[in-house]
Amino acid sequence: MESVHETVTTHPDHSFNQLLTTPAAASYLGVKPATLEQWRWSGRGPLFVKLNRVCRYRKADLEAFLAARTFGSTTEAQTAVA
Repeated sequence: MESVHETVTTHPDHSFNQLLTTPAAASYLGVKPATLEQWRWSGRGPLFVKLNRVCRYRKADLEAFLAARTFGSTTEAQTAVA
């Protein structure tokens, strides 16, 4: 089983972001890994990288996912969902 804090480092020139496992990405977002897996399956979650049979998440993609869901009011959030 993978550790929640397990990460896979990428190319050293920093042109790639650090890749997070599903449990680590879920922890970062504050959701359960199963929720993140359901979002991935339905296409509602953050972008992910598929490496053979495993999925990894770039921290920048998680940040973008959160930024796209940041609102100034509940009315604004409800309008975005509708």
